[in-house]
Amino acid sequence: MKKQTLLGVLWFHPLGFALLFLLSMRGPSAGAAPARLLLEDQFNSGRPGWRAVQPTGGNYLAGPMLWQYDVVTGLFAEQSNIYTDAAAASPTRIAVMLINDTVAPSNFTYTARLTAGDDDAFGLIWGYQNQNTFYRVAFARQTRAAGAWPFQGWAVDRLNNGQITDLYGGISNFVASFVNSANIPFDVAIVVTNNLLTLTVLDDPEGAPTTYNLVSGEPLQGSSGGRVGLFTWGMSGGTPTGFRVGNLALSPTPLSGTNPLANWN
Repeated sequence: MKKQTLLGVLWFHPLGFALLFLLSMRGPSAGAAPARLLLEDQFNSGRPGWRAVQPTGGNYLAGPMLWQYDVVTGLFAEQSNIYTDAAAASPTRIAVMLINDTVAPSNFTYTARLTAGDDDAFGLIWGYQNQNTFYRVAFARQTRAAGAWPFQGWAVDRLNNGQITDLYGGISNFVASFVNSANIPFDVAIVVTNNLLTLTVLDDPEGAPTTYNLVSGEPLQGSSGGRVGLFTWGMSGGTPTGFRVGNLALSPTPLSGTNPLANWN
């Protein structure tokens, strides 16, 4: 049985802290009616619509896993440096994930904006069936020995019942056309139509935008429908610390989960 833990949530909202401080400073008024409860949160329910997954069987180092979400900026992060096997390489490629509850159909578009601080691996998950079966695109800056995962640049692989197949990018003697830069965002678009993958990166979208057509209508192995999400391996340092992922969108079926501050000004 896979190990699943609720997503840890960090709440960054100055207004909320100020409100709590002011309420704590006000003493009870004589004869006043009991105050009506306006908002209560025990901070133990995780991020609605998302599930943190730490696959079983991994030789985990650093950590522990703690996914974070900023309700103001809408950014996800995980900066515990959790990784598997060894810093030089991970033969098992086991990595912690954050998976959304929505089940995408066989034809879909999944997009996000990623920003790396550290130079190890992070990226996006799709076609998630369980902890051992999914597709993944990984992005990393660090140079490693030939054939050592995480590969520098980008790579698409498929885990099917734990068996790894390298699909695109990142294979031996591969020279990556795109390598992320520290603290420079890049937009990723995953489009699957009739089990054909198109993967596009728009680097530095708000500075000097450059488009990289990494995969164009190439076949996938097995069903690509399923849940989508994020993953991380060994990310902790740099600016921003570890990494940030935002602007997440899935169509035609939207991602699950709502912003708890959506109706607050």
